Amino acid sequence: GGTHSGHGYCNPDSLIPVTVSGTAIVDSSFMSPAYYLDEDGDGQADYHLNFGPWWYTPDSSNATRPNDGDFITIYGGQHDSLMGNLPVIIVYEINGLFWRDPY
Repeated sequence: GGTHSGHGYCNPDSLIPVTVSGTAIVDSSFMSPAYYLDEDGDGQADYHLNFGPWWYTPDSSNATRPNDGDFITIYGGQHDSLMGNLPVIIVYEINGLFWRDPY
């Protein structure tokens, strides 16, 4: 992998590797969409998904951001700070496809 530092992200030592599955919730009310994951099927977001800047797409896979209502599996790094009372997961893989290098 290359170096992807300097994106204003958190300390990599505080990231916990996690794999979560559930329904994607996409909030398009902002200038760039916000992504969430509903893990338990109750219609409420359980995680905030961080896919990086809105313009980012991986150059080594066909992975795409999910559509609202898609069932997805995310592998990523969960950090201990909350965003709007939700844990944040920095996405490394979506549905088994590479998204970005872990820190």
